[in-house]
Amino acid sequence: MKLHETMRRLHPVAEPSTDLSARIEAMADVADRATPRLRRLPVLVAAGFCAAGLAGIALFSAPKQSIARTMETVYTNVRKARGIHCTISFAPGEFVPNTVATKASGAPREGLRAAFEVWRLGGSSRTDFQIGGKTFSQITANGLFWNVYPADKRADYQKAGSAPSPPFDAEALYKSVTETLRAPHRTDLGIVTENGRRLRKVAVASPVQRNLITPPTPGRSVFVIDDTMMLPVRVEDQLPDAGGWRTVCTIRYDFRVSPRDFTIPSDFEKYSVTGLGERAGSEFARPLAEKRFTTRTIALRDVQVNRDGDLFVLYTDGEKPTKGCENSFASIVSDSRGTRYTGTAGGITPFMFCDDTASNRGLVVDGQAIHGFCAVPVTPVTGEWLPRTVTIEVHYIEYVRTKAFTRTALFTVPVRKQRTTLLPTYAPYLAKLSLAGGDPAQFKVAREWTRRTSLYNKGDWQGIVRSTSREIQENIADVNTYLSRAEAFQNLRQWDGARDALAQAERKDALGFYGDQITEARKKLQAAR
Repeated sequence: MKLHETMRRLHPVAEPSTDLSARIEAMADVADRATPRLRRLPVLVAAGFCAAGLAGIALFSAPKQSIARTMETVYTNVRKARGIHCTISFAPGEFVPNTVATKASGAPREGLRAAFEVWRLGGSSRTDFQIGGKTFSQITANGLFWNVYPADKRADYQKAGSAPSPPFDAEALYKSVTETLRAPHRTDLGIVTENGRRLRKVAVASPVQRNLITPPTPGRSVFVIDDTMMLPVRVEDQLPDAGGWRTVCTIRYDFRVSPRDFTIPSDFEKYSVTGLGERAGSEFARPLAEKRFTTRTIALRDVQVNRDGDLFVLYTDGEKPTKGCENSFASIVSDSRGTRYTGTAGGITPFMFCDDTASNRGLVVDGQAIHGFCAVPVTPVTGEWLPRTVTIEVHYIEYVRTKAFTRTALFTVPVRKQRTTLLPTYAPYLAKLSLAGGDPAQFKVAREWTRRTSLYNKGDWQGIVRSTSREIQENIADVNTYLSRAEAFQNLRQWDGARDALAQAERKDALGFYGDQITEARKKLQAAR
């Protein structure tokens, strides 16, 4: 460590001028370069004495507990702590801005109250999420990673990945503090007493993430530290407000953690997502058709058509369920009835890869992850659905030495029977595996979104109005539905329809995530008239 960095950590002082600061730095650099490694202690004392003298401080007059020393002690104690529990909560109106009006009067609504909690005890960790009135937990304990859904009284598990990282990032905190100590303003806010506890407050200039929408804002974090135990009690993220400071987010810490915090209730339904994925995938062990290539085999596993004429296709391409990198894609080329499809609607994923391979989950057959897609007719099917033959195209990337080649497998298969349900037979498994596809409303929204994308590329604004009307009639419209509807009405120069759609978008935006988009759409509408 350089000499001047050591001095600053031990004696954080507000230096009287940039010129003096530069002289101290230069002198420390010269001493650091000129001194052999084993003889630096005397130079440290001498250089420290000179620096302290220039700053008007005697080196050997023991200073009060310095800010840097305080934070270093806290950092060490947190790292040695057996367990830690923290609660993160946003002030009302901060997690979601209070800037979106919900009524014609323009009265602002209260922002969403969002909070989540984190526990850590040795190799175990737990996070509780409470967002939008729904609660679920993720727990790592005894080598297993659990997803717990209290409302449904169920919990799924799989093997845990790497050891969880602590929720309190002491390294980043210490770096932030040492950087802040170079600033000319005072960071020690002194001692306060709360509920009989002696607490030290330290303010650190830092960017504050006031919510999940806007970028970080310059502000400060106030660390409230138990002055006896030298452990954090809470951290308050604050922003300047009318000459003072307003707290927008609070993190509270507790070091009393019990192994009971990582126990799944006995009355919950418990199952392994790995085992469930293998059982569900075994239904498609016998392929409908397959194409063998040099490095892999592409196998078509299943084709189903739902009551509305949407096609669901499952296939494998040799991808292992732990690799975490899908490099193939498929689509419907044509069918014998001349139906034109949009491609994939999403919302029906049979296998999901994650950055943490231990979290990969979904349908598996013969040790391979099952891929899939859904093809949606651009024009909704009306009248009787008739049997047909479909041609399916699967592309994948094959590497030969250092070159990449695109390979294509074509399958032509008959589809003779239409199902009476909206989702395919394996959808209930996907719902239990926490993958997209188990929710009919979610699928309907994804389907119409895909149709709108195709219509948008063609500039078919009347088609978009019809598409959004279907969603509204089925009560599955989301904010994007009304934004698309407003744009379509605007391009058709139907101003009343555009205004009404924007008002509906604002009412649907319960979390306030689309405030900027709605405002921008209003500006464009005003300019177009």
